[in-house]
Amino acid sequence: KQWYQRRVRGTSEQEVRDVLEQRTHEELTTELSVSIYDTARNDTAKKRREEIERKKRDDEARREEMELDYLAPFLARIGDPSTMNNDLAQQLKDDCLEDLKQRLIDMANLIQGDSKRRRSSCSGSRTGTSRTRPL
Repeated sequence: KQWYQRRVRGTSEQEVRDVLEQRTHEELTTELSVSIYDTARNDTAKKRREEIERKKRDDEARREEMELDYLAPFLARIGDPSTMNNDLAQQLKDDCLEDLKQRLIDMANLIQGDSKRRRSSCSGSRTGTSRTRPL
């Protein structure tokens, strides 16, 4: 009986030593991984976020520049030249004036059409009320 108890105790002690040794080995060789959701520590996500932010700033700067540059669409039509001579400048001026003229005509047509619609709706309601109402 004592022999059996010593053997069981020795086996248990060996198992405990093995577990402790394995645990020590795991603690020494542990390599932590960074979660993809931890953007502050995840280099890939951080670089990607910075790239997206840079593109966003570039797009916004380009959009602001295009909003300020009224000639950009007209320059694009003539090939966006780096230098401009008198003929190109005259062509650019003519294109701009033609476009302005067309926009003014379109706006005048819209206003005139709206005015006609309102007049017809007003005159229709006047004639309807004057016919049904005796003087």
